[in-house]
Amino acid sequence: MLKKDKEDIMNTETNFNSYGHGAKVPVDLDKDIKKLEKYLGVDTKASRIPTYFAFGGLGLIFFGMLFQIFIVIGIILELIGLFFAIRKEYSIAYKWNRSIVMYLKNGFKESNDYLERLPNEEKEKESYKKMKKLLLEKEDLM
Repeated sequence: MLKKDKEDIMNTETNFNSYGHGAKVPVDLDKDIKKLEKYLGVDTKASRIPTYFAFGGLGLIFFGMLFQIFIVIGIILELIGLFFAIRKEYSIAYKWNRSIVMYLKNGFKESNDYLERLPNEEKEKESYKKMKKLLLEKEDLM
């Protein structure tokens, strides 16, 4: 990764969020998440797949009140979403995603907590070491 990109990640612009408790959050969270994922070499898209099936299934079940076949298709989509949700890849992607989001929201302790929940195989990878290094750098600045 270029030094400029790393500096962009480290010095993300912040503003106050709408929750009223004054926590600082990045201005463009999605863009910053993608940058950090690219830097770390992780893909967290799998964390969203069960959600797509769940909402699609619910939509078809509600639409199925008019046409019975959509209820069956909706239930099938819900089961597929459940299948993806219990897979190990989903769990790993979800933990990476939460760690990255917490890091960008300046929740370094929470970010570290999600990192520690990763399985041992993930902790041996370079992406884990990079994220730990970023967390240590941020904690040193505070």
